[in-house]
Amino acid sequence: MGPIDYKVYASLYPHLGEIMETFRKGTFETNSSSCHSITFAEDSAPDQTDCVLNVTGEGDFGWEVKRYDSPIDKMNYALIAYHYICADEDECKSVFSEIKEAFARRGVTVDFNEDSYYQKPAIRFEKVWEDDDTLSAVTTGYIDHQSAPSDSEDCERLAKMFRDSPDELFDFVFGNSYIDTDNDNR
Repeated sequence: MGPIDYKVYASLYPHLGEIMETFRKGTFETNSSSCHSITFAEDSAPDQTDCVLNVTGEGDFGWEVKRYDSPIDKMNYALIAYHYICADEDECKSVFSEIKEAFARRGVTVDFNEDSYYQKPAIRFEKVWEDDDTLSAVTTGYIDHQSAPSDSEDCERLAKMFRDSPDELFDFVFGNSYIDTDNDNR
C-alpha cells in the first residue's frame, strides 16, 4: 500500500484539516509527539557486587532529547512500561518478587517503592494541600502515549521482559542497552 493522499483523507475527515498540514507530497502527517528508541544489547551484563537499586517508578519519559543508560533510569522506564500491561496488584507483587530473587542471585538488592507495586500508567494526580491552602499535584511515572507499549513494539517488548524474564531484564538494566527519547518537532 502506498502513501496516503492527504487530499483524499482530508475529504473523508474534514474535521482533521484544521490540525494537519502537508509538508511532503504524498505523505499524511499528524500532530507531533514523542519518539523513543530502545536499544537492546545482546551481551550479558556482569554480576554486580553489593549494589542496591531503589526503584521508585518515577520519571517523565516524554519529549525530552536524552539518552537513558543508567541502571536506575532503565529500571524505572521498564517498570512504568510494565504498568501498562500489568493485570492487577497480585500479579505485580509476584513479578516484583521474582525480579528481587533473580537480581539478588547476581549481586543486586532491588528495593521497590511500595507505591510502585500497582500504579496505573501515565501521570497520577493526587490532591495535596499546601500550607497556604493551595492545591498541588503529585506525579508518578509516565511514558508519552506514542512511545508506550500500546504503540511501540520495543516498549511492549521491554514491558513483557519485566514481567516474564528477570534475567533478561538484569542484562538490559546493567548491560549496554539504552533508551533514547526525542520528539518530532525538531
